[in-house]
Amino acid sequence: MVNEEPTDVIIWNVQSDASFASEIMKHLAGMRRTEGISTKNFLLDIAAGASSAQSIARLAHARVRLILVSSDFVNALVEDQLTIDASDAVIAARDERLQNQLPYRIIPTFVRPVSTEVYEKDPLLGKIKGLPRNGRPIQAWRNQDAAWAEIASELRQVLIALGRLKPSQRSW
Repeated sequence: MVNEEPTDVIIWNVQSDASFASEIMKHLAGMRRTEGISTKNFLLDIAAGASSAQSIARLAHARVRLILVSSDFVNALVEDQLTIDASDAVIAARDERLQNQLPYRIIPTFVRPVSTEVYEKDPLLGKIKGLPRNGRPIQAWRNQDAAWAEIASELRQVLIALGRLKPSQRSW
């Protein structure tokens, strides 16, 4: 780990996608154990009784905001049941050079099918490249563990780019 303080990664999902949040947490366990990242599930944190102020503070501190995108998530955004306060990320999303200057990254991760047209029109998420890179939602993968491993690997690269992790010396 480059820094002594843990690097917070927030998983943001709606209740119907809770099983996907559990899966990514499993695939990030190695980085939690060996590289000192801290993972928090924003939805579970609030459900477990943490105050909204504490939860918002954790979100504000997080270096990575992994958003699990599905039709239910998009619907929650539309219905104002979910708010993503990331106005600086909206500006940065329009200009990739600016996104590299933010102290955090928003990473949309497609877990279930969502209308491409609706997603691309979203003022925040529509301009940010999502994962998996092939654009296929994780639910559609025959081997979902392979999809999650790809997400974890991409997340590791983001943390290296942010200066939060050292590049691996392993050749395998």
